[in-house]
Amino acid sequence: MCCATALNGSFAASEMLLPRLDFSALFPDRAAQYVTQHGGTVLTSCGVDALIPRDDGIELATAQGTQNFSHVICAASPANAARLFRNIPAT
Repeated sequence: MCCATALNGSFAASEMLLPRLDFSALFPDRAAQYVTQHGGTVLTSCGVDALIPRDDGIELATAQGTQNFSHVICAASPANAARLFRNIPAT
């Protein structure tokens, strides 16, 4: 819906839904809980310097050191994702 429709249309066209929970509780917190309940590790507020492909998974290089994972979920801006994935060959 465009802004003109919402502002100049009927009352129903401008109805907004506002969550009762903060946005983190709607998805990221639940996703992190799911990952940890299934044996995964969730790192937050942890700057990643590089993703390094290995034969047995992915190595994450951070300021705190490196860690190896079988799978990685990248939640980054497009610019940061492009920087992190530039050394990973396309499949």
